[in-house]
Amino acid sequence: MSLFEPKILSVSELTKLIKQELELSGQFKDILVRGEISGVTKSSAGHYYFTLKDEKSVVPCVLFRRYWGRETLSVELKHGMKVIVSGSLTVYEPGGKYQLKVEEVFPEGLGRLHLLAEELKQRLKAEGLFDEERKRPLPPHPRKLGVVTSPSGAVIRDIVTVARRRYPNIEILLSPALVQGSQAPASIVRALADLYAQPDVDVIIVGRGGGSFEELNAFNQEEVVRAIAASPVPIVSAVGHETDFTLADLAADKRAPTPSAAAELVVPRRDELCQRVDVLRERAEVTMLRLLQNLRANLTRLRTHTYFSNPRLLIEGKIQQCDEITAKLWQLGPAKLAKNRPELSLTQRRLALAVAGLVRTARQEIQYKKQSLRISITRMIERARAAGENQAGRLDALSPLKTLARGYSVCQNQAGRVVTTSSQVELGEDLRVRLARGELGVKVMEIKGEEKP
Repeated sequence: MSLFEPKILSVSELTKLIKQELELSGQFKDILVRGEISGVTKSSAGHYYFTLKDEKSVVPCVLFRRYWGRETLSVELKHGMKVIVSGSLTVYEPGGKYQLKVEEVFPEGLGRLHLLAEELKQRLKAEGLFDEERKRPLPPHPRKLGVVTSPSGAVIRDIVTVARRRYPNIEILLSPALVQGSQAPASIVRALADLYAQPDVDVIIVGRGGGSFEELNAFNQEEVVRAIAASPVPIVSAVGHETDFTLADLAADKRAPTPSAAAELVVPRRDELCQRVDVLRERAEVTMLRLLQNLRANLTRLRTHTYFSNPRLLIEGKIQQCDEITAKLWQLGPAKLAKNRPELSLTQRRLALAVAGLVRTARQEIQYKKQSLRISITRMIERARAAGENQAGRLDALSPLKTLARGYSVCQNQAGRVVTTSSQVELGEDLRVRLARGELGVKVMEIKGEEKP
């Protein structure tokens, strides 16, 4: 083949080159296109195929299932719908045609709000405001829960009901705010600031009920998103229903599909905490008993050791060896005895020093073992005492008396049954009111109707 002969491409090679040029250039990535939807079809796998057209041109589009369900894709795609789509241009190689791979769809009637939210989303995302590394875990045992929502809606009732059912002793602090309308963003920011000023708030729920994109738009405003991201404590976003998404969800540490789910996510169940305390106490007892058994076994082993119980046996054994050596030397005769007497004397001195050293070492080791055993037992008792005080403190925190001490009371009729609603008593009936300290005998003078939930 000549150097000047032109390169011949196959159809597949040509298509692949075009695809690479389109996708690698970046010029056709994350573009916005306005048009009218036509020819919508949905595959068995859940992918949408349609064309986007205007008066002069059409462009094929594909919307893969993984993008469905986003905040901008919660509406059903229909023929004739005017939309603004966001996506990237690519080439479908088997068909040899270019197409727009759609990631987001904005109904044109709401296009301006969606575009503003999308622009803010991309800008804050570039700042790292939505990074997973910024997300904090929720506290396992919160004592005070802050809530930012409307004081008159069903949201606060749902949160309080679920939280009280799961952990009656938890303290709930409502910071009321407008959650819809032009004044809502500033109101939400003020409510958050009020909670941030409370030093003992452990976690915050920001929530409201479901609604349209415009009704939830307060939670897409920059001041609200930045205020949530700046929270000193973990925040759970519970805005709208499960299919509703806002920028507040991205800035929060956790997102809950509903306010009730947020309360379940934040507040632990008291019975589970009690079970956990019981398990920890049992583990501490088992560990302490095992440590005591090991220490007792070591002490018994030391006490029953032959040399420690009777050091004289070691000395007597060495004395016997010395006597045997002396007898053998005498058998060698006076001459050899005289010759070896210096060596014998040296051996005797070495033997005496060795015996004295063994006795001294044995005594030192006994003393060291006693001291180590005393220290180990002391530390074990201190750890057991600390564990017991810790468990007692946790159980004390769960005591119903704590609730009474905060100003609550328990009302009972003469049969000892707890009175929870006004319909359970009659005029003139005698009741007993249990306080944190003492009881009161009261008589029903007036009955008011129950408040409707």
